[in-house]
This record gives sequence, structure tokens and C-alpha cells, in this order.
Amino acid sequence: MTLEIIENEKDWAKLLPTDNLFRLVYTLLVCESLAVSEEPSEDDSSLQNRVEWCAKFLKKRGFQHLVRILHSVKYEAPSPIDSKKVSSNNEIDAVARNTQELAIASVLKMIFSFFLSAIDCSTEMKLVAEQIREISFNTTHQENNNNDDPKNNKDKMDDDWDIDWEEGYNNKSGNAFNEIVDDEHNRDNVISQLEKKFEEDIDKVSSIPKYLINNFQKESKTNENESKTQSEGKADREHASDEKPKDDAEIKTDSSDKHKSSQLLHSKIENFAANLIESLDFGALLLQLLHILKSAGTNLYPTKERTWVARYAIRLWISVLLTRPSLLPDLFQTLKKDPSFVLGTLHSTDKEISSEFAKSLRKLCWAVDESTIYSPDLKKTLKGVEVAKFFLRDILLEHLPKGGVQESIDPEQHFYLLISFMQQYNDKSQSSMAEFSDLFDYLVQQLKLYKSRENFEDLKNDKILTGLMSLFSVLLSTDKSFRKLSGDHGLVEVIFNHFLFATGKEEEDKENNWPKCKTITSRKLGFRLLVLLCMEMPENFERTRKLIQTLHQKVRPPLGFDYSPDRNTRSKRGYMGLKNLGSTCYMNSLLQQFYMMPQFRNAVIWGGKEKGETMTFMEKSNSVLYQLMKMFSYLTLSEKEAFNTRDFCLAYKDETVSIIKTQHIIHFLLGKPVDVRIQQDVQEFFNILTDRIENELKSTKFRYLLQDCFSGKVIHQMICQGGCGTVREREQDFMMLSLPIKNRNNLRESLDAYVQPEQLDGVQCDTCNKKCSTLKREVLFKLPNTIFVHLKRFELNFETFRHEKSNQRLEFPEAIDLKPYTKEGLNEQENAKKAQSNPTTEVQELNNVSSLDYYKYKLVGVTVHTGSADAGHYYSYIKDRKTGEWNEFNDTWIKPFDTKNLDKECFGGKSQNSGGNSWGWDSDERIKNGYILVYDRETFLPPEHKEAKPIEEEKEENKSPDTANNKSKISTDQENEEKKSFGDEDRTENAIVNKRNLALPQKVFEDSMASLEERKEEKKEPTPPPEPEPIDVLQLLGTPSSKVMPSEIRNEIIANDMEFMRHQQIFNPLYFKYILDFVRVAPLEPFKKYDDKENKNIGVPFIELITKVCFQFIGRTLNKQPIFNKL
Repeated sequence: MTLEIIENEKDWAKLLPTDNLFRLVYTLLVCESLAVSEEPSEDDSSLQNRVEWCAKFLKKRGFQHLVRILHSVKYEAPSPIDSKKVSSNNEIDAVARNTQELAIASVLKMIFSFFLSAIDCSTEMKLVAEQIREISFNTTHQENNNNDDPKNNKDKMDDDWDIDWEEGYNNKSGNAFNEIVDDEHNRDNVISQLEKKFEEDIDKVSSIPKYLINNFQKESKTNENESKTQSEGKADREHASDEKPKDDAEIKTDSSDKHKSSQLLHSKIENFAANLIESLDFGALLLQLLHILKSAGTNLYPTKERTWVARYAIRLWISVLLTRPSLLPDLFQTLKKDPSFVLGTLHSTDKEISSEFAKSLRKLCWAVDESTIYSPDLKKTLKGVEVAKFFLRDILLEHLPKGGVQESIDPEQHFYLLISFMQQYNDKSQSSMAEFSDLFDYLVQQLKLYKSRENFEDLKNDKILTGLMSLFSVLLSTDKSFRKLSGDHGLVEVIFNHFLFATGKEEEDKENNWPKCKTITSRKLGFRLLVLLCMEMPENFERTRKLIQTLHQKVRPPLGFDYSPDRNTRSKRGYMGLKNLGSTCYMNSLLQQFYMMPQFRNAVIWGGKEKGETMTFMEKSNSVLYQLMKMFSYLTLSEKEAFNTRDFCLAYKDETVSIIKTQHIIHFLLGKPVDVRIQQDVQEFFNILTDRIENELKSTKFRYLLQDCFSGKVIHQMICQGGCGTVREREQDFMMLSLPIKNRNNLRESLDAYVQPEQLDGVQCDTCNKKCSTLKREVLFKLPNTIFVHLKRFELNFETFRHEKSNQRLEFPEAIDLKPYTKEGLNEQENAKKAQSNPTTEVQELNNVSSLDYYKYKLVGVTVHTGSADAGHYYSYIKDRKTGEWNEFNDTWIKPFDTKNLDKECFGGKSQNSGGNSWGWDSDERIKNGYILVYDRETFLPPEHKEAKPIEEEKEENKSPDTANNKSKISTDQENEEKKSFGDEDRTENAIVNKRNLALPQKVFEDSMASLEERKEEKKEPTPPPEPEPIDVLQLLGTPSSKVMPSEIRNEIIANDMEFMRHQQIFNPLYFKYILDFVRVAPLEPFKKYDDKENKNIGVPFIELITKVCFQFIGRTLNKQPIFNKL
């Protein structure tokens, strides 16, 4: 870009026009490429041309014009409402905003580059230039390493269960202070220093020889390094082969090129350096940079351009303060009036912005008074320690983030900087932490009252909680008096019970969200606080020992070994599995289908609850309904991985009769518990289970549950072909629709075959009064809200008399219209054909035509069978009716499923294999195929219940002429014939009496009538109580299952969850690490000799506690070797 046309300010305005944003950005990027080289090396000619251009740019006062552009910028962060508009409704505004940010970033970058080069030319400012470069280089170097190192971005897979001493099992997540940066790239990391000091403090007070701990740690680290080497060796070799390392010659060349470029640029800029610095109004520039930082930090619409703006604004702001420390008093006054200038950037949700600002501000306070520019007069009025004290007292402590802080800020760096400044202030002022007693009182109150925002679902770290705990640990570590005061304030019990070992299941726990520490980071800090409280404090140590002993009494050690409760937790998909007791997968696959139907699940729980109220313990044990209710309740509330179906299998008995003879009594037991070792057919299990549930729900308000959910009707039709066309029909209920699949390609073809008529010859027709050809068919009539479709994949081979499975391909749709296979649909098709063949024919109008929605269904579940007829396995794919997500339920294993894979996983057929024959097909069949399909009506219809009517009402209806007229001729004749042959008892006895009346005198007749009435009174049975009003199961669709389950079952589940939660808290590497630290800070030696006077070892309770931990807990846990290496 030529600068020959530039003569005055107006020419600069033409070259860099602020009224044309896009042209301005284009020109600025060109200037930036010439002023700030990003190339590691460039040839001499290019370097010479670039340096000459920079000199000409400065000579023509281009730097001053850049500053004017910066001052003219009005950069404001959009409000949350504006952000939504920008992202969704107005893309033009978004582009304009990004362009403006790009322009500001380019201007800031060039000003920073020229300014740094200018002060580098000044002898008295060389130290400042080195400090600025150190801050900028360290930040950039750290960013690059964090972004490029694959180890920093390593994904933790769900099935990676490698154990780590500090972090626990890798399937847990937690991100807080100790994960900000790697110590290798930032050795002055505050959190790493806290951890190091924590270990040093333990070593000082520990009664265990240090060499023992060191040896164990070395051995553990060696094992961990060997494991990492084995697991990551291949990846490292591949990474090494992709990137060729630079040799020494290349490194020297790069270094010499940079030095040469710097020298050449220095020689050209030296003439303009003084003028460049003098032209700056540092006060106005500082204030403008504060405004830019505030807007960038509070901008909730993150872009890479915004990050660039913040990055170079921070560096330029720090450079100005290091160059002109005399501006600090004015800066303090400005920040007191409006601390958001600093807090906005420090609380930015962009971690890169807040982290860089915190580190830069920390180094500013550390190095500002070390510069030669920091004059003696300034040191008198503003000591270096006062700079740190101002930010510590007036900014960070005065505006400490509190609970309930809005989600739009991130307080992590606030606490990071606060802890750092406390250390700096303590080191520089040589003062005691006792002067922070007001902070101690505040933290004690906050820790007691603070309501944690952590939860078990997403394990997102509460950064305010961890910040308060980290700050409190600093006070405990540096001042012994704070530990004693904490014990007197009950902090030991509060942290132990409320922060770490509450189960979260009791009402008080739920109300206060206990335990407060749920993530690895917060729990790690909680354990650290307990150890710090016990250091050199026997009273606190004894309190803690008793709390640990009480906790252990509530925990039953597992019976087996290699125990890991974290492996037995509820699926991350939110569901609970069912244990396979041998060959009970057929049960599990269908029971999960039932459970995922909200209305059926809630009705079973409610119905089982009401039936259980009148049952004895033995009756509950033998009730399928009660055990199913219990199972569904556990699947709803329990936090374990799977439910044990043992009690259900004991209640689900076969049809055999067992005779048990005792000394005096013979017991007849109906049925044996199902043999869990024998695989059964899931369709047979469906039929038996639904029948038993229906029997147990009789005479209850849920007596129509099966009918309302699954029961439909089919019609068997006999259609005369002799000329009369008479249709004889018989209705039949069905719970599951069985369809043939042989020689069928898809579900529609199977349904066509199902309704296909069969011709019979020689069938007597009463209308034709002769034997005629007749069509026999079965069609759908009434459809339920949920249809179970059974695909007949198992058939009996009549040659071998063995069942065989068909793996042929059968496709089924995700949505289907069943109208063509119903009586209405078929009648419409036949009438249409008649009208088409003979338009003059009158077509009979159809009655009871249902709406189109009545026939439309969607797929919600598939039960799959894999294997052969002799040996196989069942599992299910089920759609969540609320979220619409599909999941695979495979016994205890639950994982997401994509319906795009239905073809591969459920249709069957032959698998395509490139390694097969020349046609590309392998001879092997897909043995995984759909066996039971579950379809829900797209819009559920309310159920219709036809209750049995009293005899009197039925008689009145029979006398009604309207009722009689509505009956068909055939049914009327049948009814008359039945009345003649099988009249009711009253009519029969009255007929006998009337016959006798003709021959007997009046008195005999009256005596007979009286006798008859007496006999009728004797035979009259007590009237049964009226049945309760049936419930509409659709009303239970949105009802939470926990509200309808019995309280005793809910309490039982909660008790089990509490025990399981304690297991998760105890059988955990973090807890074992805490026990080790607790042992190390013990005020007595665990191997102390017996006291000569009382012949008693005062450390016996402590030794018993440690022994129990080692043998009952650690000895039974998974991957115990690294833990024993420590202990």
C-alpha cells in the first residue's frame, strides 16, 4: 500500500474512512499485515520493504491517526434482548457488529505494536518493555499450548473407568480452579501453589515419616506413568510421525531472523519513538480502553472478533499503566466510582478474556513498583503494596460474588485474583492473616448459609461455592487461630454433614440442596478443609473421628470384591435397567415397553397400591400386580443401574399345582415360580401377564385398564356368495395382533394377507336355504390406543417337528394408517368398486364412520429377537413419549438409538458385506430382527365403558318399543327361540303355577303362591356392593408416578438410595485420599506403644477406624492397587 498520497489529516481520513466501515476494515487489515508481521521468517527484501513502510507510516503521523480512530469508536455491548435479535432476526446487524469489532481489534493491535517498539527504544523504559513482553508472551504461549495439546482436550468417554488418585473415576466431570492452566506453562498458578502448600503443611505436622509417603508417591507415579505410556504410546508415535521436529539449525535460523527483524525495525522507529510517546494523551487513552474492556467483557454475544478486541485492549491498558504509573491514583478514583470497568472484564463468561485480564492485573500489581519509572515521590504517596491492597480491599473484597449471582457472569477469576492478591499483600507487607478476621467471620456465615447450585444431573461446578471454600482454605492454612475458631463455630460438623456426606434424599436435604459439594472439585476442597481444620487441633480431630465412625456404622460393606458404586448408577439417559437373572431377557424387554407407557405405568402403580392395602405379606409376595407396581416404582425413583426382578419372578407362577405335606396339614400351592434359566417366548409372556393383571384388577376402578390401553376387536365375517350377500359376523377381543410374514416384504403386505378372505364351499345359508360358497375373513373393527403387533417369525417345521425362526426381511413404517384393514375401510373399498363397475347401483350408506385420526398410528417401540429359535436374546427399542428420544433397553444397558438404524437393526434379511461373493452379498442372515412392534395412536381417544346394567333396567329396555325395533330380525328370532327354550327362573315358575291354577281351588292356589314366595326369599342371595366408578386412564398421562405410589414403597426406595449414596461417597478414591491425609495430620501416632500406667493404647479407636477402612472398604473396592500404594 503506497503512502505517497498522504500529505495531511484529510488524506488519512480518505485512506482510513470512519464513515465507511467495510472499507475501513479492508484498509486496516492491509496496514496491519505490513506493520505487524505474523510470519516466523521472511526474506531480506520483504523485511526491508516492510520496515521502510513502517517508518514512512510513522513519519506521516499514521500512528496518531490510529489513536484518533480509536477515540472515535463508540463500542457498546448489546443487551441480552439485542443479542437474540442479532442472532435470529437481523443478520445484517450481526455482520456490522463483527466488522466493527474487527476494525477495533486491528487498530488496537497496531497501536500496541508501535507503542511497544517505541518504549523499547527508550533506555529508561527497557525494563517496562520487558515486563510487557513477558506478560503478553506468557499469555499467548499458554493459550497456544492449551489449544494445541491434545491431552488438554482429551475427551473422557463414559466407558473409560481408569482410576485416578486425585480426581476419582474418570467418568465424573468437574471444572474449577485447578483446571485453569497447566503448571508447566504457568508455574505461579495460585491453585497449584495452594495444593503445594497444603501438602507442605501436612508434612510439617504429620507423625508418619516423610520418606514412607514419598516412596509410596514415587511408586504410584511410576505406575501411572507406565499406564499412560502404554495407553498413549501409539497416539504419540502417530503425532510424532505427522510433525517433524525442528533441528537446532532451524531453531537458530528462526531466532536470528526475529533478532534481525527487531534490530532493523528498532533502527527505523528510534527516530520517531519520542514523538510517538509524547503525542499520546495517556489519561484519555486509559479511559477509552476501560470503556472498551467493559463493553467487551459484558458482551453476551461471543465472537472471535470480540475476543481479539479484549485481548489487545488488555495488553495496551497494562502497557499504559506500566509506562505511566502516575495515573494509578486517578484510576483508583475512577474505579471506586464505577468498579464495573474492572469487574465487567473479570466476570466475563469468555474464559480467555477473564483469565488473561486476571493474570495481567496480577503481574501489574507485582511489578509496577519495580520499574525505574516508578519515581521516589510516587513511592511515598503510593507504595507498591498499596496497589495490591486497593484491588484487594476496594474492588475484590468489596464486590465479592454472592449466592444467587446471575448466570451472565463467571466469578471464577474473581476468586483466583483475590487469593493471589492476598498472598501478594501478605508477602509484601509482611503482615499476618489475622487482619482478615472480618473476612473470616463473613466466610463462616456464608459457608453455613450458602445454598449450593450444584446438582447430580449435570455436575456443573458452583464456582461461587468453590471460590468461598478456596478463600477459606487460605485463611485456615496461614493462621492457626482460625482453625480453633472454626471448630468452636461448628464448621467441622457443617462441612462433614452438609457439604460432603448428606445423602440428598431427606426432606431437609432437598430443601437445602445438601450435600452442597457434588462435583469432584468442590468435594476435593471440602475434604481439604476438614484436613486443615484438624491440623494441630486435637479437639477438631476428635470431632472428625467420631463423625467418620458414625458414618461407617451406617454403611454396610459389600459382600463381593472389585466393588464400584459409580459403575452401578442410573443410566445417564435417565432410565433404570432390569437385571437378567439367567434367561429373563424376554421379561425385561416387554416390561420396559409397559413401563414407558405413562398411563399404563401410573395405573399399575395406583392399582397395585390400592390392592396392596388389603393384602397380607404373603399375598403381596404372590401378587403379580403388586410386584409389578413395586418394580415400576423402583424404575421411577431409584438411582441404581438396574432393578432385581427376583420377587417378580417368584410371584409370576406357572399353572402347576404343588402339594406340600407337613406334620398335620396338607398345603396345596397353585403354580411354581418361573424358571429363570429357561428362555420363553415374549408373546406368550405378554398374553399370560396381561391376563393375570386383568384378573387382579377385577372389581376395582382399574378393571378396564387393559381394555382401555391395548384391547381391540376383530370381526369374523361369513359372506354368502350364493346371491343373497348375507354377512354373518362374530366379534372377538384381541390384545395383540399376530401377522404372518412368510413371503411378505413389509408390514402392509402382512396386513393385506391378514384380511384376505378364504373361500369355503358347501356352507349352509339360511337366507338362500341351501349350501353355497362363502367367503371367510377376519378384519379389524375397534382399534385400541396402543396396538401390539406380533410378527410370526417362529413356525413349526412339520418335517422335523421343531420350531424354526425366519430371518427374512420385513420392513415396517414409523407411521401407518390402519383404515384399509378395518371393516369400515374394506366396506368403503367394496362400495367404491361396485359404484365404479355399475354406476346405477345404489350403494348402501355406512354408519359409525370414524374420523381419519382414529386410524393413524406411529411407531413407539420395537422388541427385537436376536439369535435362533433354540438360543437367542430379547431387547427393546423404545421411544420416550415425552421427549421423543429413542433408547435401547438391553437388560441393564441403556443407550440412545437412532431410528435411521431401524433397517439395519430390526428389518432382518441378509447383511451386505464387501467381503462376500461376487454379487456383494454375504450368505449370513441378519439374526437381529423385530418381533413385537408397538404403535400408539397419534391422538389418544377417551375410553368407552359399557357397564353391566341391573335386571330391572334390562327388563324395561326389553319392553321398550324403540329397543325392539332396533334389533335385527336374526337376533330377534334367536332371542325368541332362547326365551322359549331357556326362559328365566321367574317365568318358568310362573308358567307352572298358572297351569296348576286351572285345576286347583283358590285357597290351594294362594297357599302355593305363598310357598313359592318363601322359596324365592330363601334362594335370594345378598346383593353385592356396587363396583366403583371406572377411572379414565388418559387422565394419568401427565401425572408424576411418584405421586401415586404407596408411601411405604417410596420410603423403601429412598432408604436404598441413601445407602447407595453413602456407598458412592465412601467407595471413592477422593474419600480414601482424605483418610490418608486425615491419618497424616493425626495428633498421635497410630503405632504408639501402650501406656505403662494404664496399660492402654490411647490410639485404639483411631487404629480401629483405619483398619476398618483398609479391610472393609479399600480391600473390596475396584482398582485398589493404586490406593494401597498410597496407604
